[in-house]
Amino acid sequence: MLKEYLQSVQAWVAEGMPEGKPFWRDVGLCGNCYYFTNCPDAAFDLRCELRRAFAASGLNCLMPFNYTYKHFMIEVTDRSIYLNPQRLEWIKNHAQDSN
Repeated sequence: MLKEYLQSVQAWVAEGMPEGKPFWRDVGLCGNCYYFTNCPDAAFDLRCELRRAFAASGLNCLMPFNYTYKHFMIEVTDRSIYLNPQRLEWIKNHAQDSN
């Protein structure tokens, strides 16, 4: 499910990130899992899979693309989460490579 989710996020970014269609620009990858699955249990499973992938990449599984919580909150406030080059590169790589 992770590969399909990341491919969906990547397509959404390529379309210009239309707000709420299906994802939100001020919600990270973990939070947007619900909008992909529309099911709390499936979203939980997908978040767990996503966090394992972060850890396997050597990233902090709770805040993988930001140096501090404050840095993440700036992206949230600016609605620029999906403009972060590290996040975009990780999504691209894992949309192709994940199982």
